[in-house]
Amino acid sequence: DELARQIGMSTSRLTAGFRRLFAMSVVTFIQEQRLAHALAELREGRSSIAQVAFKVGYSPAYFSTLFRRKFGYQPSALTGKQR
Repeated sequence: DELARQIGMSTSRLTAGFRRLFAMSVVTFIQEQRLAHALAELREGRSSIAQVAFKVGYSPAYFSTLFRRKFGYQPSALTGKQR
């Protein structure tokens, strides 16, 4: 809603246009970006899974679920640690 207001169009028009251009919703796009950032952070190995989860805006449990759905494995596979 805020983004639509900032650019001067309705939320429904912004959502429809975004979906047409990118073949996904704004929410899905943001989630994809957050998970990609988390993957990069975990590969660097400087932060725990919980720290990365909070950094990208999720609880550790929900983050692990989303991560597994997106990438097909648990985030702990990158760190060798549990949450």
